[in-house]
Amino acid sequence: MQYTFTPLKRTIFLSFILLTIFAGQGSSCQCENASESQSSQSSRGNSSGGQSGSLNQGKNTGQKKIVSSPNFQANLQKYEAIVKEALEKNKKEIILCNESIRDNEAIALAEVLENHPSLTDLNLSRNQIGAKGAEALAEALQGNTSLTALNLSRNQIRDGGAKALAEALQGNPSLTDLNLRRNQIGKGGAEALAEALKLNPSLTDLNLSYNQIGDGGAKALAEALQGNPSLTDLNLGYNQIQNQGVAALTNVLSSNTSLTALNLMGNQIRDGEVTVLADLLQHNTSLTDLDLSDNQIDDQGAKVLAKALQSHPSLAHLNLSFNDIKDDGAAALANTSLTTLNLCSNQIGDQGAAALSKVFREQESKFDLVRILPHQE
Repeated sequence: MQYTFTPLKRTIFLSFILLTIFAGQGSSCQCENASESQSSQSSRGNSSGGQSGSLNQGKNTGQKKIVSSPNFQANLQKYEAIVKEALEKNKKEIILCNESIRDNEAIALAEVLENHPSLTDLNLSRNQIGAKGAEALAEALQGNTSLTALNLSRNQIRDGGAKALAEALQGNPSLTDLNLRRNQIGKGGAEALAEALKLNPSLTDLNLSYNQIGDGGAKALAEALQGNPSLTDLNLGYNQIQNQGVAALTNVLSSNTSLTALNLMGNQIRDGEVTVLADLLQHNTSLTDLDLSDNQIDDQGAKVLAKALQSHPSLAHLNLSFNDIKDDGAAALANTSLTTLNLCSNQIGDQGAAALSKVFREQESKFDLVRILPHQE
């Protein structure tokens, strides 16, 4: 796609693009590409497939596999050495992403974790861990009081693994960051995690993006948020959430006082849902970061949001990239209290760019970043 850089657009783009970079989505992985393609999530089949039952069943099955697996002792020695070396170097973070780890290896690693309660951060993203491996890791979590971050993004734990982790969360007082991005988790897994949130006092960051929780899962999580005092960052991008799920999540904003960041990118949100969200924003004082990128919001939705933001000064960062906003919507959003506004890949022309430029010239300290053109790496 060719972008025409008029002098005015070039001025805005170059003036702001160097000042800041938008925060990443959820927990980052050192070996994971930070820039996720902003495209619609493709179908990954039935999310309930490959489930292995309850956590207790997983434990019994896991123990049998440990005894019978010819490679278990080798895996145990391998991960014991890795953890020991890290601890000797005074490192409390283990990064094993993109290592082709499967269930049997995860079961061995889980046993090692039970013997080393001082680790705080475990990164297992981009592996091939399924429900059995997740169940073993969940069992280790139940007796662990030091691990604060667990990254299982881009695995295959599905609903069975999510349910096991949810059961572990109910009695775990230390985990604060759980990344389950791209794990083929459906409604059942989301509902189990929602029940855990009602009892868990420590989790602050939950990334469920690029799964298939749908409206049912979103409504369960919304219900859990009504009584949860700890969760501050919830990422539900690309989850096939439609009208009912969006409505449930936005309704909870009127009563929840802990959530500061909500990501609903790529969920086919239209102006109707934005209107409900905008009304409730006026009663919320905690949300500071809202991501509505890659939806179907046009000028009408942008204007409704802009009006709501006049009475919601706490919202500082708004991502509306990859929508259908034109000049009128951009002009309305320019007159808000936002410090970060992402409007790239919309349909903004010279008139909208001029409105944004005028605000920047008149209130130089207002915006940290306005982005109207695609970021160039």
